[in-house]
Amino acid sequence: SLRYLVYFRTATTLILPVLIMIVTTGLILCYLVKSRRVARRAGSKTQLQGVATVVITVIVYCVSIIPTIVAYIFTYIAPEWQSDEFSWFSTCFTGLNIM
Repeated sequence: SLRYLVYFRTATTLILPVLIMIVTTGLILCYLVKSRRVARRAGSKTQLQGVATVVITVIVYCVSIIPTIVAYIFTYIAPEWQSDEFSWFSTCFTGLNIM
């Protein structure tokens, strides 16, 4: 039962935020596409900077969280593979979101 609790913790702290980011990105992109159509009907030009910003932000977040997910998975699957260097790398790599 403790093992399932570990899986639940990993899913809720690492995988769920990534899924939420992907779903909210889809919703935001739908909204931006609709607003672009409305702006075109009104005769104004819209740029794709908003779409590009949203997509790049989500891609950077999802890519930066991958090392952390891998570190957590290896901690539970093979504890002897756990290293301080990789843990440090995954923590710093996640900091790319802030930049």
